[in-house]
Amino acid sequence: ESMPWSRWISSSNTQIPWLAYEFPSFRKINAYYLLPEYGSITKNRAPKSWNLEGWNGNSWVSLDYRNDIETDIQWSHKGLVFYLDNPGYYKKYRITFYEVNGSSVVSIRQFKLLE
Repeated sequence: ESMPWSRWISSSNTQIPWLAYEFPSFRKINAYYLLPEYGSITKNRAPKSWNLEGWNGNSWVSLDYRNDIETDIQWSHKGLVFYLDNPGYYKKYRITFYEVNGSSVVSIRQFKLLE
């Protein structure tokens, strides 16, 4: 059975692509879920390194940095959950992608912030 999906794809001319979300009030996010677009043709669009940040009102605070997440080793069709060691209360969250597994764009099927 196929499921309807939405997706986010960065522009190939974007220097550093990112996704951000602003809640109506402060939320404590303890983990997040990433599901890249993962098919035989698109798996090279899966992110390889990124940083999740929270906005403290003055600057972005790094909450979780990941590096060298390899396409064929760690990503799956189910996505991955990443837990934060030091979660805090933030109204805005942003994930910035620094490297992709071979493509000039990053493509995400689902990005969830988990309380």
